[in-house]
Parts: sequence; C-alpha cells; structure tokens
Amino acid sequence: MLLRPQPWHNNQPEVEWIDLTGSQNWQVEALQDIQFTAADSSPVEARFFRGRNDRGTFAVLQWYAWSKGGHYSPNRWFIADQVEQWRDRQRLPWVAVCLLTSMEPLSSLKPYEAALGDLASQIQASLQTGPLA
Repeated sequence: MLLRPQPWHNNQPEVEWIDLTGSQNWQVEALQDIQFTAADSSPVEARFFRGRNDRGTFAVLQWYAWSKGGHYSPNRWFIADQVEQWRDRQRLPWVAVCLLTSMEPLSSLKPYEAALGDLASQIQASLQTGPLA
C-alpha cells in the first residue's frame, strides 16, 4: 500500500499515477474501472490494472480518497472541491492511495479484484474516520 497525503492544504492532486507508473517502469495492461463503497460513503471509483516490469507483475488499484468518497481522476476531486468551497468555504482534503499485490504474469485479474476491493473499502473507511474526517 502506498499513500501520498496532500502536501499542503491548497495543493491539488497532480496525477500521481503517472509518476508512479513511470518510476516503477510498469507496462499497464487490462485497465478497468471498479467501484467500491466504504461505510457512510458515496461510491468510490478506482482504477484497476495489471502492472508489469522487470521485477514482477502486480495487480494495482488506485484512487484519490476524500471525506465522502473518492475517484481516480483529479478532475472529480476538483469538482467536489469546488462544491465544498461554495457550500462550506473550505478546501476538500485528499489522500492518493495505491494498493498493489504480486501476481503470476498474465494470470487473470478477477481473483484480485474482490480482495483488493475489500481492502480498499476498509482503507477508505479508515481514512474517512481518521485523517479526512
């Protein structure tokens, strides 16, 4: 699990996924969107894929978490942040989350989807009741 918190209260997400994919030298395969929910949360839409490099193959799940949901796209955070500013006159904090687990090369992602989705909903719930509350 990799977490990247918001560095400063007015920083926006910067598409950390591109940086991570580049630094890991991943070849991204079987890219798809999956949804999960945490307790008392709107659905979270995450990016799910197989990442391959010289060191191995990984099932990867990525999203930006915020207090009432999350999404992998910084644009969705921007819209939620604008609503928060108009309604409550404050910024919407975020945490970039990336889960990865080793897998056999070219095996199906299906068995990992449920396991990572369950773990992701627990992480989202913890973030919502802790740092993002």
